[in-house]
Amino acid sequence: ANVELLGQFLPAHVETRMQKQFVDGDEVCSIYDLVVASPSGETITIPMADWIRVENGLLANQTIYYDPRDFAKVFGM
Repeated sequence: ANVELLGQFLPAHVETRMQKQFVDGDEVCSIYDLVVASPSGETITIPMADWIRVENGLLANQTIYYDPRDFAKVFGM
């Protein structure tokens, strides 16, 4: 399900710039800038925080934190 959801946004992905990553056992927190292209061709940069928990080598939980206002504006949501 996660791969399917991300696949919908892949065509808009321009760049991911990792700012910082923290690892604590089976948990990883990544802070990064996500650069995406809008349907009009304009690019926007969205600061993101991504908290992932791994169990038995597989992604068990992922929580993404970001402000969706710019994204919603350029994608007409």
